[in-house]
Amino acid sequence: MGRQIHPDLPEVPDDQPAHTWDYPAPLDDLAYALESAGEDGHTLADIAEVTDYSISYHGAPWTPGEDGGTELTLIVLARLTDGRWLAMEAWNDYTGWGCQDGVDAYVGPTREDVVTNGLTNDARSALGIETV
Repeated sequence: MGRQIHPDLPEVPDDQPAHTWDYPAPLDDLAYALESAGEDGHTLADIAEVTDYSISYHGAPWTPGEDGGTELTLIVLARLTDGRWLAMEAWNDYTGWGCQDGVDAYVGPTREDVVTNGLTNDARSALGIETV
């Protein structure tokens, strides 16, 4: 059994896999991006709820139940288990993680704070949030 962080996403298993790539897609990419976010890095265990997301592989939107891939664009707004909020934008190229990739994360006290200070206008637009 696991816990649901968003109705579209697979359950997060109770026992954390040894490697992020052992999670089902797209949790594997979310887990890798979270852990790669530097001092704002987290794990899936820190996520209470994903409230908004945009995930695409090879430029096509991810559909629940589909496999993942490369050429990822991942934008996430999430409430953390400690009550703070996380905004994250991550990407990788056709080689996947570890070659050409990047993660920008911002943690703040409110959803409004992370939307304003942690997301680009392109990311806000992808989530359907009014741009600044």
